[in-house]
Amino acid sequence: MHSRPSHRVAFAGLGAMGFGMASHLVKIGHHVIGLDVFEPSLARFREAGGKTSHSPREAAEGVEFFICMVANSKQADSVLFDPDKGAVEGKEFYNSMFHFMSRSWISYVEGIKFMYESNKIL
Repeated sequence: MHSRPSHRVAFAGLGAMGFGMASHLVKIGHHVIGLDVFEPSLARFREAGGKTSHSPREAAEGVEFFICMVANSKQADSVLFDPDKGAVEGKEFYNSMFHFMSRSWISYVEGIKFMYESNKIL
């Protein structure tokens, strides 16, 4: 049996879909830090073997992948751009691969791309 490499992952959004995805990553051996605004979801994720954080910026420290699986662009704004704990304000965010899997308009994603390319979020 071959072993797969273990990765450090921050996973924002432990709701109906995100919890299953994040807990599966834990189950197959990855080190996952889960983020959610609903404390019972965080407690359930800890019971499944994951680590948790209330700060996207803190969770982004030292991870290889940052997955955003929140419900909408308003929640994504909080995860990414909150002035006190948003992920993009931390220098570590730019050392990880960002996966945006939230439901939002394409214009929102294009806006993030524009801000990144014009150095407005670096």
